[in-house]
Amino acid sequence: MPALYFRGKTGLTVVFFTLVCIFCLGAFHSNSVIEPANLETYNSRNNTSIIKSGNKKPDLPVISISENTLERKITGKDIIYYSETVESFGIQDLISMPLEWVPGEGGSISFGFSATPNWFRFRVENTSDKSLERILEISNPILDYVSIYTVKNNEILDAQTIGDNLPFNVREIKHRNFLHSFSIEPNDYVDMYIGVRSEGSLQAPMTLWEEKSFYLQDQVKQLSQGLFYGALALMLVYNFFLFVSLRERSYFIYVLFVVSALMSQASVRGDSFQYLWPENSWLFNKSAGFFTIAMIVTGYAFMIDFLRLKKKAPTAYKFLVGMEAYFIIMLICVPFAPYSIVMPLASYASIPVNVMALYIAIKLSFQHDRTAQYFTLAWMSFSMGFLIFILSKIGILPRAFITEYGIQIGITLNVALLSFALADRINRANKNLIKAQSASRVSDQMAREAQHEAMRVQKQANETLESNVKARTIELQDALNELSELNHKLEDLSSTDALTGLKNRGFFETQYDDEWKRANRERIPLALLMVDIDFFKKINDKYGHLAGDMCIKEVATTIMQAAKRPIDTIARYGGEEFIIILPGTDVDGARVVAEHIRKNIEMLKLNYEGSPILLTASVGLASMVPKDDNDRALIAYADSALYKAKLSGRNRVVISKKDKKDKIFRKLEQE
Repeated sequence: MPALYFRGKTGLTVVFFTLVCIFCLGAFHSNSVIEPANLETYNSRNNTSIIKSGNKKPDLPVISISENTLERKITGKDIIYYSETVESFGIQDLISMPLEWVPGEGGSISFGFSATPNWFRFRVENTSDKSLERILEISNPILDYVSIYTVKNNEILDAQTIGDNLPFNVREIKHRNFLHSFSIEPNDYVDMYIGVRSEGSLQAPMTLWEEKSFYLQDQVKQLSQGLFYGALALMLVYNFFLFVSLRERSYFIYVLFVVSALMSQASVRGDSFQYLWPENSWLFNKSAGFFTIAMIVTGYAFMIDFLRLKKKAPTAYKFLVGMEAYFIIMLICVPFAPYSIVMPLASYASIPVNVMALYIAIKLSFQHDRTAQYFTLAWMSFSMGFLIFILSKIGILPRAFITEYGIQIGITLNVALLSFALADRINRANKNLIKAQSASRVSDQMAREAQHEAMRVQKQANETLESNVKARTIELQDALNELSELNHKLEDLSSTDALTGLKNRGFFETQYDDEWKRANRERIPLALLMVDIDFFKKINDKYGHLAGDMCIKEVATTIMQAAKRPIDTIARYGGEEFIIILPGTDVDGARVVAEHIRKNIEMLKLNYEGSPILLTASVGLASMVPKDDNDRALIAYADSALYKAKLSGRNRVVISKKDKKDKIFRKLEQE
C-alpha cells in the first residue's frame, strides 16, 4: 500500500478516496444502530466488588454563585466523582446509596482514554436574593453519552441525556458543546449529578455561565473558529489551483492534508456534527478519528514527497513508509473498530514518529537544504501543537487553552509556511532554469564569438527581448489573477445585503428562476414566504433609522434560525420585507415554518437606548407545483396573501387560496 502512492497522483487518489468510500459505507450501514443513551443501562464485565458502606463520605463541594457571577469554571477540586466498576446504578441509587465518592483534585477533569462510566457530583448554591438562571457547559463535544440531573432533597428536578452517539436534535440547547440550563431559587441550592461515558478521551471541562455572558463569549469563539476555517479553506483553494496548473504531486498531497486537517478540527470541535451531519451520530463519532489519522497519513506522505526522502535519506524513507502502512491500517479500522482501541494505538505511535520526522527535517536543514529549512519551521509548529493535543487527549497534560487551541495555531502556521515553501521551490526552480539557460547561451556565444560577432549580438538582443516579454507576461498573469480574485469577491458582495448579511433581491431573482425550473421539471411543490415587519414606519419615525436598522437585523437573524435547510434561500426583498424560498415544501410544511418565524419575531424583546421595542410581522404564504412557464405567479400569490394579512389585522400568516375572485389571481389566469 505505501508504495502505491509514491508511483504517482493516481495511486494516492485511489487510496484516499477508497478509504473515504469505506468510511461512508460504514456510516450508511451504522446510522440506524444507536446504543442506549442512558448511562444507567451500561453494564461492566469487571468482577471487582464495590465498597458500599463503612467508608467516610467526602464532603460535597459547594460552588457559591450570585447575580454577579457571570462565569465560574469547575475544576477537579470542585467535584467528587464515582467510577462504576461492577454494575449499573440508576440515579436514585447514586442519590441514596452510600457509594464511595472520591474527592477530585485541582486542575482539569480528565481521565484519559477510559471506557468506564464516571459520575461527577457537586452542589451549586445561590447566595443572592434573586432567582438565578444558569447554563452548565461541558466543552468536549466528542463524549459518547452525558447524563445530567438537577437534584434537590433527593428529588430529581430536571434531567437530560445527550452525547455524540445520539442525534444532535435531541439536545435541549442546539449547540456544538453539551449545555444544560437550570434555575436556583434565592438563597437556595441544587445538587448536580453528571454521568459521562466515552470510548475516546474522557475529559469533562465544565463551566457555569450566566446566559448572556455565555452567548457573548461563544460568538467570539465562533469568530475565531471561522477565521481558522477560512484560512485553511483559502490555502486549500490556492494550492488546489496550483496543482491543477502545475500538475505536481506535492500540491495534491498537500491539498489532501489541508482537507484532513480542516475536517479533523471541525469534528473535534463539534462543528461538523452541528452543521454537516446532525442526524448521523455514527458518522460524527467516527469522523474525528478518521480525519485525524488521515491528517497524519497525508502529512507524512507530503513530507516524503516534498523532501525527496527516497533520494536524500533512504533509511528514513523506509521507516516512514513502514509507519505510513501502519497508520493506513489504523485508518481502515476506524469505521469498524472501537474508538478506544484505534485512537490510542494511532496517538501513541504518532509521538515517536513525529519526533523522528522532526529529526530528519532538522538534519537535512543543517545540510543547507532550503526546502528542509522551510519544512522544519512548518513542521515544528504543527508538531508542537499536535503533540500537546495528543498528550492532552491521552490524559498526560491537563485541558487548557494551549492544549485545545495549540493544534489550530500549529496547523495554521504549518499551512502558511508550507505554502511559502512550495512557492519558494517553484521560484528557485525557475531561477535555476534561467541560470542554466543563461550559462548555456554564454557558452555557445563564446564558442562562436570569433566568427559570428554580429549574429551573437543580434541573438543576445533577441533573447533579452524574449526574457523581458516573458517577465511582462508573468506580471500580466499575476495582475489578471488578482483581478479575477477581486471580481469573485465583488460578485459575492454584489449578491449580499450590506445591512443584514442576507442575500439581496438580485440574487433572489436568479435563485427563484432556478428553483422554479427545477420544481417544474421534477414536479415537486415550491413554497414562497413573504415576511413584512408591521408598523415599521412608526418605529423609524419614533426611534430613528438606527433603531429601524437594528430591528431589521434582528428579524433577519430570527428568520435565518427558522429556515435552516441548506436548500432554503432567504433574501431581503426590500425595506422591511423579506422573502424565503422553500424548495420541495407543500402548504403544511411552509405553514409550520411561517408560524415559527412569526412567533419568534413576536417573542423578540428589543431595547434601543433604554426604550423597549415590540415587533410583529405579517407573512404571506403560497405553495404550488409549477404547471407552466408563468414563473411570476407564485410571487404574486404570496404578495397577495401578505396584503390580506395586513388587511386582516397584521401579525398573522395568510395562505394564498388562489380565489377566482381575487383580482391578482384573475389577472394571472388571463396571462
